Amino acid sequence: MLENIKYIIQLLLNFITDERVIIILTSVSMISLVLSIFIIPYVIVNIPENYFISKRRVRKKGIIYLFTRIIKNLFGLVLSLIGFIMIFTPGQGLLFLFIGFMMLNFPGKYNLEKKLIKNKKIYNSINRIRKKYNKPPLKLY
Repeated sequence: MLENIKYIIQLLLNFITDERVIIILTSVSMISLVLSIFIIPYVIVNIPENYFISKRRVRKKGIIYLFTRIIKNLFGLVLSLIGFIMIFTPGQGLLFLFIGFMMLNFPGKYNLEKKLIKNKKIYNSINRIRKKYNKPPLKLY
């Protein structure tokens, strides 16, 4: 068993020290940094100021809504993965995770968003960006 653990650790070390992996991770980090400059402010500015006030979300129906929901969820997943990567690399990881989670649909998402936005650092960062674009701050209550 100990030999298996040593083997797995050696595989991981070989993987993360591989030049191609380092180049890929650096590229993803640089691309996500550039994307964060453009996408995050756009999404933050377009959040309705009363987004966190209502208790429930209204569910829509229809094939077009289903298609746009799938696209939105895929984009949210990508942003969340980039945010997770940016926690360990340069970039705004927590902000990307927050925006990615906002775009995803899963049970309990709305309550999780409310808990995250109550974090003073996240709340203040989002409202600072909104203020820069002359948007009112998000209301929590």
